[in-house]
Formats: sequence, C-alpha cells, structure tokens
Amino acid sequence: FTPNRFNCIKNPDKLLYATLPSSLQDSPLSSNFGCACYGLHIEGLNPNLIYSLRIPQAFSSTSIFVDDKEKGVQGKLAKSKEEEFPSVRSSEAIFRSRKDGSADIVINISNFTQRKSGFFSRLILSESGRMSRLFCTDLIFSASIFATIFTVSTFLLFLFFFYSQAKFLLWFSLACMTLAIRETIFYPHLASYI
Repeated sequence: FTPNRFNCIKNPDKLLYATLPSSLQDSPLSSNFGCACYGLHIEGLNPNLIYSLRIPQAFSSTSIFVDDKEKGVQGKLAKSKEEEFPSVRSSEAIFRSRKDGSADIVINISNFTQRKSGFFSRLILSESGRMSRLFCTDLIFSASIFATIFTVSTFLLFLFFFYSQAKFLLWFSLACMTLAIRETIFYPHLASYI
C-alpha cells in the first residue's frame, strides 16, 4: 500500500499493508479523502491462460495496471477535487502473466467527492472464461430479482387503485419500486445493460 502516490508496486519509503475489501479510512491513509495505490505481486499463474481481474465496485475513481500497462479505468484519477471525475461502475482487467507465471498488479484509487471511499466488495481474479460466466450469472440473478420485485410493486399499485382506502398498499408499492430501482443501480449495474 502506498498513500498519496500512483503506480507504485511497493512503497519506496516503508512497507505498508492494507486489507481489501475496506475503506481508505481503514487503510494507512486514515482518511476518506486522498489517493493511494495497492500493489500486488502474483506468482504461479499459467502463462498460456488469459486471466481477468474484476473490481465489482470502488467508490470514486480507480485504474488497474498490470505489468506497467493500463488495463482498466473507472472514472478519472486525480490528486485534487477539481481534477477528479468520480465513477461507481465496475471495472475489469484482462491480462496474461509473464513467461515465468508472475504478474505485478497495481490498483490506483482516488477519492475527493464521496463520503465513503475504498473497495467494499471483494476483488475477483479468475480465468477469463470463468469470469465471463460468473458475471452473466450475476446479471441474470440481478435481473430476476428486479423483475420479481417490480412485478410485486406493480401488482400492489393496481390493487391500491381498486382499494383506495388501503393507503398502506401505495406505500408498500413505492417501497418495492425503490428496492427494484436500487437493484438496477448497484453491482452488477444492470441499468447500464438495459
């Protein structure tokens, strides 16, 4: 972990460690606002396979570098609020390991706009084909939850039109609709695929 810098696989001053998933407040940075990078050295990968690293959701802006090449971006990284462009989408980096089966991964993050910042979901490293199937499964599951809750909401709304004395039907319908809309906004970001 390297606070207030980008693209460092190791902290040149002293070794610092941070756990993932966690907020920037819980890291050695000890603040929700600022920038930092996480360095990860992986060994034992198969050089013949294509790997995928998925960050389901990071609050504010992130970028992923694998072996000094940018592989994924979420928003625009910056060292000040004026330059940053935040985002809450998921990002994915597809890469091959070196011939010796190793890879150096650097995940940069900056936050100057969100009240909470950091990685609040687990990072997923897998073979690219498995990652694609996992994401499709997550998308189908999210879509089915949305469809079910939205159907219940619509049913309760129509029921309210027939029994307008029962105001609780309207409130429960609106609560279900809010939950359905929330499901489309958060990971896996169903709304961006509709």
